[in-house]
Formats: sequence, structure tokens, C-alpha cells
Amino acid sequence: MIRLMSFRSLLLFSLLLATVVACSNDTPPSDRPERVISQAQSADPVQEADQTDAATQESQDEQLSEAKSQAAEAPDQAEADAEQAQAAAEAADEEADQESEQALPVFDPDEPLPFDPDVTVGTLSNGLTYYIRQNSEPQGRAHLSLVVRAGSVLEEEQQRGLAHFVEHMAFNGTERFEKQEIIEYLESIGSDFGAHLNAYTGLDETVYFLEVPTDDAEIMETTFQILSDWAYGIAFDPEEVELERGVVIEERRVSQGFSSRFYSNLYPLLFGDSQYAERDPIGLLEVIETAPPAELRAFYERWYRPSLMAVVAVGDFDVAEMESKITQHFAPPPEGQATQDRAAVAEAVERPLFEVPGNEAPQVDVFTDPEAPYTQVVLVRKLSPETDRDVAALQRGLTSQLAFAMLNARLFERGQEADPPYLGSFAGAGPFVLTLDIEQFAVATTQEGVELGVTAMLEEIQRAGQHGFTASELEREKINLLSGAERQFTNREQIDSSEIAGWYRQHFLSGAPATGVEAQWDLYRALLPQISLTDVDEVAGAWTEASNSVLLVLGPEGIDQTGGEALEAALSAQLAEASAMVVEPYADESSDEPLMASIPEPGSIVAEQELDAIDAVQWTLSNGITVVAKQTDFKDDEVRFTAFSPGGTSLVSDEDYVSALYADDLIDGSGVGVHDSVELDRLLTGTRVSVVPYIDSLHEGLRGNASPKDLEVMFQLVHLYVTAPRLDPDFYSTFEERLRSSAELRPTQPDAVLYDRVNSLLSQGHLRGRPFSLDVVEELDMERAEAVYAERFADFGDARFVFVGAFDWDELRSFTETYIASLPTSGRIEEWVDHNVDPPPGVIDETVRSGIEQRSNTVWVFEGEGVWSREEALAVEVAGEMLGTRLRERIREALGGTYSISVWGRLSSIPDSEYQAGIIFGSDPDRVEELLGEIEIELDWIRDGGEQSYLDTVKEQLRVAFEEDLRENSFWVREIETVLIRGEPFELITSYEERVDALTLDQVVAAVGRILPTDRWVRVVLYPEEE
Repeated sequence: MIRLMSFRSLLLFSLLLATVVACSNDTPPSDRPERVISQAQSADPVQEADQTDAATQESQDEQLSEAKSQAAEAPDQAEADAEQAQAAAEAADEEADQESEQALPVFDPDEPLPFDPDVTVGTLSNGLTYYIRQNSEPQGRAHLSLVVRAGSVLEEEQQRGLAHFVEHMAFNGTERFEKQEIIEYLESIGSDFGAHLNAYTGLDETVYFLEVPTDDAEIMETTFQILSDWAYGIAFDPEEVELERGVVIEERRVSQGFSSRFYSNLYPLLFGDSQYAERDPIGLLEVIETAPPAELRAFYERWYRPSLMAVVAVGDFDVAEMESKITQHFAPPPEGQATQDRAAVAEAVERPLFEVPGNEAPQVDVFTDPEAPYTQVVLVRKLSPETDRDVAALQRGLTSQLAFAMLNARLFERGQEADPPYLGSFAGAGPFVLTLDIEQFAVATTQEGVELGVTAMLEEIQRAGQHGFTASELEREKINLLSGAERQFTNREQIDSSEIAGWYRQHFLSGAPATGVEAQWDLYRALLPQISLTDVDEVAGAWTEASNSVLLVLGPEGIDQTGGEALEAALSAQLAEASAMVVEPYADESSDEPLMASIPEPGSIVAEQELDAIDAVQWTLSNGITVVAKQTDFKDDEVRFTAFSPGGTSLVSDEDYVSALYADDLIDGSGVGVHDSVELDRLLTGTRVSVVPYIDSLHEGLRGNASPKDLEVMFQLVHLYVTAPRLDPDFYSTFEERLRSSAELRPTQPDAVLYDRVNSLLSQGHLRGRPFSLDVVEELDMERAEAVYAERFADFGDARFVFVGAFDWDELRSFTETYIASLPTSGRIEEWVDHNVDPPPGVIDETVRSGIEQRSNTVWVFEGEGVWSREEALAVEVAGEMLGTRLRERIREALGGTYSISVWGRLSSIPDSEYQAGIIFGSDPDRVEELLGEIEIELDWIRDGGEQSYLDTVKEQLRVAFEEDLRENSFWVREIETVLIRGEPFELITSYEERVDALTLDQVVAAVGRILPTDRWVRVVLYPEEE
């Protein structure tokens, strides 16, 4: 797998969420991106210094002394009184701990940043580094990584693409494991290929990672054999190289398209004559097609050296035992048993760095592409990486974060005005490659609005550079930034091992700080108050410098109607004249209106029921609403909720359907109550809360989450979104323009053309299943959207709420009575309506043509009437997983016909019982028919009975996934909601593993006979346009 650094990906995709709007309501509400309110804490973290431990201790001593005295005078009360005093003392201890946590630490600017004290770091005699950290989330699991400080930038000309090819070969035979044996073994113990077992190659690094159970010594031994073989013993068997060559070629084929062409244009601009410019990890096709095994081995043996590698182990294990394992498998004798020659090499191998040249004058480039899905302008400033690792360096980084947060707020605000100059915006800074950091400023525009968007972006940069920021802006963003650190500190005992492992991987690769959560919390609290307006203004002032900058415009061919050179000249002139812009200082205007003008008159809880099966409580409220609440300790700083009421768009007329489809997005983007979106964000500074209304095909409701301390704010937002929604006409205009811009370019997107045709066929052209288009946008009406939302949320009497997380029961009860039981209801009870958007009978086999790359994509869907039961649904799901594994082995591994083949099976119960199974894969257009024939053979394999071993592997994977899910608040919210919707007993949630254990191969085969008929399916193949 190829992976670019996350910030580099932002350069291309930072605006997609803002500019590309979902075109159907098929996506469950839980999959939609939530609007996250600026995250910060409301209280001042600095406590008075005179709240000392000494005073606390004195108080404790007095309480204990008094208890002992009373015990002597009244022996019969001694035990009870002493227990009371001890409880008070423990409470005082807890209070003292809290005060200590809030005490403001002091750091010297020149002081080196502390290193996480919870991690054990060492270096073996051969130079290999290791990081070991005990962590209990997920319980009984370990996240293990092999990190190699070698990526595609180190390739010779004849090796371009081989760093990535080597990564592939690690899974195709090693000294101790035959081809596919590694994947087969890890899947057999419950690991999921992709989620728990994967690797990636970047420009500067290659990383392998896997997650395994820790309660079995034999599994841990085998796992370390795998890791050690990746480091020292990849086989490069010539036959396997030839087979995998096809897979790598197909991965390259899948990656070809607008984004790959964009990066091919971007790299020379950013990297100049540096080697980075010509070392895209996917490489050159001619190299991938012809490189001999010896060339792969040459790259591997040169760069996979102990001094350039690290093992990162984080999980639920004993640290000493893990250190012994690493020594045993990675150190040469006499320390360990890694007897391969290269494991014994102790001398360091020089790892060259490739500097990126600067450019004195700004560079401007207009990149147009017939398949560009949007128009975007990106201004990039090239910077030298931060190499210092002291407190002052961290403070500089925090200062930059604050400055960009304030600029983003200003850009967002300008994008909300009537007739805005752009459709979306983003600004940020971060590492790009080892020798280059970048700052980027980006706006998405209409095809005709490039120059207008550039002008607005430059105005905001110049406004900040010339006049700086305001004290109120800085204070808000300090609070927001501190909140992120506080949340991580609060949840420090529940951070996932994979996240922690990422800290140490980055420390090894780039020297990035790995201070640990506690030290980070101390540093943020100490440093943020010291950052002044002068500091952030200095950052903004540097944004206006012209040197080392690149302005890139990307979009469809229509954006350069006057000719690319003419547009480039106009943009160059804009950049040259930017410093002469006359802009007014920013005026920070905030509303004094509270979130709610008055607190509603509370209702009451009229009935309470213990739900022992899931350790939860169900309340019936005075207005008829039902609430299910489950308290957990999975995350100390998280409460999640969902609310749903039957109806959704199913109760909306066909004429209002499109307006209903986007009504929730329009309301969500407009603010709530008397506050527009900008005012709302400012008002909620200091809170960590998200509440998002939704209207899907069968329900309307809300979803969200909050910190326990912001629980009341979350409840208030729920109340307001139901009783006081707003639709801002300015936001409506911007939203409609975004839709229109996306719809205009949709016919140029090959995959959109494919999936639009598939969906149209599956819905038989039904109005409620038609693809997104300009005709759809024309039907959107602001007044009808507002009216539909108001009607759908007018009566929540049949709604059900689910709350899961670290809430306080008394608070939850109080807020429920105040804000939920007070929602107006009139006894309206609704049911959704089935509009019979049904799949077609018979067989439909079509082709579509779109795109300029020589790549095909095939979608094959089986859909029809099913027979619902939990057991049948499980059998259908398992059948999809078994077939997916079989097709991966045959189509990808044995034939090299595809990079990825996706298979699924699912059974729904509402609006009616319906099965859907599908297969999706990309390939060479010339091999489509061959591969379809092979897939037919494997479909017959599972129809005829499959194999027990495949079933056993899937069942183990489901057990492992279930164990992990049980400690996720989101899982419980989703499952409780599902049970309530279906009217099922709650016991079905916790009995899932029993159903998995009981599932037989005969049941799976019987289900396959119902979901994979030979005479009812839809298949569409995408081919490139004919020349």
C-alpha cells in the first residue's frame, strides 16, 4: 500500500468535505461528518497557588484525629466513624490530586522536551532501536510495528517503484513462511487483513504493522518470527515476484487518475531539482514490469539495516517479557537468536538526506484536467523543518497553530457571507518530507471565480500580516487548543495502542517530540499563557513574504478559457501586488446573547425500568419520549447519543423529496436559535460538543457527543435543533452553489458515471433512487426545505433517545427532564412508508465508458427479497467475508489481476427484508472478461459448500472484533438504536458471540443459495473512453 503523509494528503483533499456534498441519502447518518464545535475548555486552568498540599494534609490529619478520639469515647461507633473519616480523607486526597493537576508548571525555554516516561527505549548491539509501552486498550491485544527509515526517495533510477514492491514481497514469502502463510495465519487468529495487518511505503519511510492477542505465548512467538523475517528474511522467490508484479501494476493502475496527474505536476514545483521530485512511491511502470528479483533484493539489503529500523511494541503485556522477545528475535548472538548475516551488522549505514531548494520569486502554475472534480487554489510556502527539540521549539509550534486557527476562523466567516468569494477554505502548516515543512492556504472556487477567490484569500492573509489579530481571537483559540490537550489527558488511560505507537514511530522517523500525555498537558498549560499577540502577529507577518512560495490552481479545463498563460500572468500579478493591498483591520464582533434565552419548564420521568441484559436504564418521559441510558468507563471524557423518530423522507411528497434530502445539511450549516454558524462557534468556545440533526429515508433525529462537563450544552443544542432551527439564506445560496459546482463536473468523473448507472439500475429509475445531477439541484427549494424540517421535527413524542458514556446519573436525569421531557409533543405517532424502491428482476449486464486512463472498474450486485432473522443476517455477512477471502486469494494473489477486490453481504429488515451482496474490483480493461470467468468459478465454490477453514477464520475475526466493540461507546449507541428500531430484545446485543459460535457451514451455504442467484443480478463494467 502506498501512503502519503497525512498533511500532504490535506493539500489535495482539505476542501473536499466543504465543497463536495453527498448526492444521496443512502449513507447512514452515523457515517456523515459531524460539525464539530470548536473544542476548548471554559474554565481557567490556572488555580490559585495558595491551595497547597500542606493545607490539605492538615485537614486530613484533623479528620483522622477526630475519628480516633470519637472511637475511644464510643467504641460501638468506632468502626463506622472511622470509615466515614477515611472516606472524607480519600475525597480530600482526590481533591488534592485535582489541584495538583491544575498547578501551573514552569519550564525553561532552552530545556529539552521531556520524553515519555512510560515508554522503554533501547538499542540492540546491532543498532536496531526499540520502543516498548504497556497499554491496556484494547485489552489483551498488542500493536506491533516494524519501522524502516527508508522509502522511495532512496531508490536508484533503475529502482523507481521498488521500495513499494519490496513492501509487497514481505507478505509473499520469507525465510520461515511460505507465500500467503503470514496472512493466512494472522487471519486465523482473528486479525483482519487491512485493519490489523498492513503496511505502507512513503517517500521517506516504510512501515509494517500488525495487531495480535497477547494471551497466547505461541501466537506471540510466531508474531515475532514474522516481524523478524520482515526485517531480515524476505525471500524474493522469483516465481512469487512474478505473481506479485501483477498486483503492484494493478495498484498503480488504480492510483492513476486526476490525483496522480496532479501530484506529477505538483512535485516538480515543490521539490525543484531535489530527488523527491522524481520518486513518487508508486514508481515507473517500466521498472515495475521488468525489475528482476536481484534488484529488489539489492534495495532491501542496502536499506533494511538494523541501524535504520525500529520495533515499536505497545499493548497489554509485560514490558520485560516484550524486551526479551525483541532481543531474542532481532539481536544477533550471543544476545539473541537472529542468526542472519545482516542482523549481525553493527556499523551504521549512512542514510542520505535530500535537500529541497528554495525559490526567490513566487512560482505560479495552472493545472487543468478533464477529470478534475473541483476547482481549488493552493498557496504553499516552503519552510525549513524545525530541528530543535526544546521547549522553545514547542512554543513556536503552538504559536503557529494559534495563528492558523485564527486565520481559519476568519476564512470561514468570510465564506458565510452573502455571495461569498469562495466555496470553502483551509489553512495549516506541517511537515511534508524529512527536509521540508510547508504552510498552505487554500480556497475552493467556482470555475469562473478563480481570481476572485485568490483576491479574497490574499486579502485575509494581508489583513492578518498588516494588522495582526485581536486579543479576543487569541483567547478563544488558546482555550480551544488547550482543550484538545485536556481531553487527551482526561482520556489518557483509554488511548488506543495504535495511536500511541504512532507517536513513537514518528519519533524514530523524524525526531518528532514524544513527551507523553501528562507532560504535554503540563507544557500546554505552561506555554499557552506566555504566547502574546506579538508572537502570533509575527507568524502572520511571515505569511506575506513572497520567497519560497508556490501558487497552484487546479481544476477542469474550463478554468483557463483565456489560456493557461493568461491566467498564470493574472495570478502572478495578484501575488506581486498583494503587499500593496489596502485592507481594514479585522473587527471581532461577538453576540452577548446566551445559547438559550430561557430554560424550559422541566417535564418529568414517569417510569423507570432496569435493562439488566445490557446494564442500562430505560426512562419513559412525561411527553411520551423514551430514553435508554448506559453508563460506561470506556472513555472518561466522552458521552455519545442518538435520537430517532420514525418518518424521515418517506413521509415527504415526491415534490419535496430533494428539499427534504438536504434540509438537515442546510439547518446544520445555518446555526441554531438566534445564532448563525459563526456566532454559534464563538459562543461555544470552551466546550467540546457536537450535535447534528439528520433526516434519512426512514427516520429523523439527532446524533452527537460531548465531554461530560459540557453535557448540559449538548442537551440545550438538542432542544434548540428541535424547537428553534434556523435556515440562513446566505448559507443556502453558498450551499446551492457548492451543489451546482459538484453536479456540473460529475459527468466527467469516471467512477461517478459508473456508480450513478449502477444505482439507477438498482432503483429501476425511481425518483428516490436517481443519481445526483443538475436536475436534482434545480428541485432544491429553500422554503420547502425549511418547512419539511419544521414538520418532521414538530412532534418528537414517538422519539427514542440513547445515551452512552461517562455521564453522572444525577446530571443526566436532570438534563433529560429539563431539555428532553420539555420538548413539545401532541401524541403524534408515525410510521415510515415503503416507497418500493426495489431492484429489477432478471439479469442486467451493461458497460459504460468514461475516463482517459486505461483502467476498468466492475460492480456486480445481487439484490432481492430476503427472509429476515438475526441468524440469517449473520450467515449472509459471513458468506460475504468467506467469498471475499477466496476472491482475494484467487484474483489478486494467484492471478495478479487486481489490487483490491471488495465483497460484501448484508440483510436488512426495514423497510422490508432485502438482501444485497456485491463484488467490486478494478483491473486492466483487457482482462475483465477473464477475471469475471474466474469469479464465476469462485461463486460456484461457495454455492457448492465452500470450506470449513474459511468459516472458522471469519468466525474468529468476528469474535475479536466483537470483543473490541464491547468497549466502544459508539458500538453501544448503534446497537441499542438498532434493537429499538427493530423492536427486538436487548439480549440480542450481548448474545452475538453465541450466534457466531453456533453458525454452521450448512447455514452459510443455505443463505448463499438465497442471496447469490444465477438469474437475478446487475453488473456494470466501466471501460475507458474509446480513442
